[in-house]
Amino acid sequence: MQSKTIHAKPASNRTRRNDLPPDDDLGQNLWTLVLDKITRMTASIDRGDRGRRQRFSFKRLESVLKFHPEDFDDEMMFEQWLADEFYPLMKKMRVEKRLAIETLRENIGHLSKWMTEFGVDVYIIERFREYTSRKSGLLWRQLVKDGGKRADIKHHLGTEDVKHLIRKANALVIEPNLLVSTNMKYKKKNSEDTARYRVANRNITLNLRAALYLSIIATKRPNEILSIRRDQIDENQVTLECSKVYRNGEETTYAMWPEFWPAIKELLDSHDRNTLFSLNQVSLSNWFKSFMVHCGFNHHWCNLHRMRSFSADLLVMGEADLNEIMTHGDWKNVSSARNYMSNHSRQIQLHRASMKKYMVAKGVDLVPSPPPTETDLMLDFILDINYSAHHDDGTWMTLVDDGNETISEFLSRTGSATMFGLNPDGTPEVADAGLSSFLSFKKVDVTRFELVASTMPR
Repeated sequence: MQSKTIHAKPASNRTRRNDLPPDDDLGQNLWTLVLDKITRMTASIDRGDRGRRQRFSFKRLESVLKFHPEDFDDEMMFEQWLADEFYPLMKKMRVEKRLAIETLRENIGHLSKWMTEFGVDVYIIERFREYTSRKSGLLWRQLVKDGGKRADIKHHLGTEDVKHLIRKANALVIEPNLLVSTNMKYKKKNSEDTARYRVANRNITLNLRAALYLSIIATKRPNEILSIRRDQIDENQVTLECSKVYRNGEETTYAMWPEFWPAIKELLDSHDRNTLFSLNQVSLSNWFKSFMVHCGFNHHWCNLHRMRSFSADLLVMGEADLNEIMTHGDWKNVSSARNYMSNHSRQIQLHRASMKKYMVAKGVDLVPSPPPTETDLMLDFILDINYSAHHDDGTWMTLVDDGNETISEFLSRTGSATMFGLNPDGTPEVADAGLSSFLSFKKVDVTRFELVASTMPR
């Protein structure tokens, strides 16, 4: 954007303006100022990581950084920039390229920070932050109207997916040459037009299988799993060091699963390094992405970190409460832990809570019971008779289990044969060999009677 103003330092009596950069920076556009800052950050020992993150945002947003900080002293210039440059870029990235909302929020956050650091008017910055706010800003609603998704689908691995990964990992240990890297190449030879992608060997596949198994056992971050030392793991347990600042230096110990130990022991026996894995973290992470692509997953989201989400789902399926999940995964708070749980886990917790609520409501008579059906009444009657036969000091049992009187004779003597659709003498009205055989018994088989009663339909 070509500025219509003269790039000169404003009057010192302006109160809305942040502290301006040095006079040497005046006249430079934001693109130049930010590039110089990121270059210095990346080269510094204390801000290198933040410099790399901001460089990603700079590359993505550089087409909208060609304004001068003092251009936005004119609100009309800011509104024109929003309409002609900023929003079209957001629409392209969100609607056309389908970039995630969280990624764009990080980029916009960096842009807002740069505008603050390099002297854009405070009032303009407030307007920009209000417009891009995820909670109440217009930007995201406008993107939805233009075809963007209201929310991002969080990809989670299911139990069948992980079973598939385990089968593939075991198969690749036998035939490692089936795995080809998706992003790492050999050095190009003179006889080749292009460099070939690297092919895995048995050492690589042993590392991949062990990493997969440990990511199931431990609900931990990939860098913590890949940093395990040889002396921190044995057939009984595995100890991982926490990497987060609030837990830095602490350790978490998990019990070793005996079914997974042979594969891990095979990796330990294959090399002499003092670490569990013989590959470095970057190489192993790249190979794991290639492994998941080999297994049929989308390369845009497949990585070792996805296994941490699956581990959280596994804890939910095991009916672990939130405190247990937070402890197992080393999450600082509940909101952090919930971010790793899939919608399936949420539905499990919802169903469990709903059933508990229903049982409590039913227990205090908030839920009216439906009237009993004829089948329910008959079944209760039979169960009551059966209960009495075992708990009325033997009177009923003695009467029936006489030893000299058959069931047919007993029903005839007591006048109860007609209640069961029999003739008055206790014989069936229609010839039935099975029924006749039963009526000829001289005692009632109570065990069979209980089985019939318990299997009647309700």
